[in-house]
Amino acid sequence: MKELLAEGVSCREVARRLGSDVEVVLRYRRVDRGPDWSPGRPTATALDPFAAVIAEWVASGNRTITDVYRALMGEGYTGGYDAVRRYRIRLIGSSDRPRRRDASTRPPGRKAPSARRLSFRVVNPKEDRHSARVLKHLRERNAAVHAAVGAAEELMAMVRRRQATTLVDWAAKVVALGDPDLRNLAGSLLTDAAAVRAAMTEPRSNGQVEGQGGRRKGIKRQMFGRAGMKLLRARVRHKG
Repeated sequence: MKELLAEGVSCREVARRLGSDVEVVLRYRRVDRGPDWSPGRPTATALDPFAAVIAEWVASGNRTITDVYRALMGEGYTGGYDAVRRYRIRLIGSSDRPRRRDASTRPPGRKAPSARRLSFRVVNPKEDRHSARVLKHLRERNAAVHAAVGAAEELMAMVRRRQATTLVDWAAKVVALGDPDLRNLAGSLLTDAAAVRAAMTEPRSNGQVEGQGGRRKGIKRQMFGRAGMKLLRARVRHKG
């Protein structure tokens, strides 16, 4: 860019010849050097605490990434195999041919499911599925989880009108469990117990009102800036 500009070529022509943007040419024209795409600033990695172990392993003549990974797992490393491979390549380079990874190099066990994913499995259980097996496994191994899931299932049965337990009785059971989250939920429900009890027992609800409101908002978003009130009114009144 500098050479072409020094020859008197216009910025637009330089951008056309080099396949760049004219704004890039204008920006680089005002600086003395190109951007540093590889500044080399070191960043912290999960392998930094094990740098001495890796250096000692390499100095002793070992080169196999699988053995290094197994040794680090014995020292408490919980990261991935590929991170170890990249770290070792930066130290001594790579002359190994790609090969299938040994099953023993994979981190043991599965990643624990998040609370959000578990809540979906509680609210919408599916028989003979992986989610049902996960819940069963957790409930068998942890008494607190078993009690919390049981309380949640009882509350859902009350909301779906399949169980005659009263809200006060359910709240008393939850408080006796000692779980702080469930205790806070029970307290918030009891602060507006009349409305909660009506929602569980009355045949009427505001679901139709909420549904029509959401439908109207969707139509307004689709038509914003594109049509007038006449078409908007027709679409809102149309049931299709």
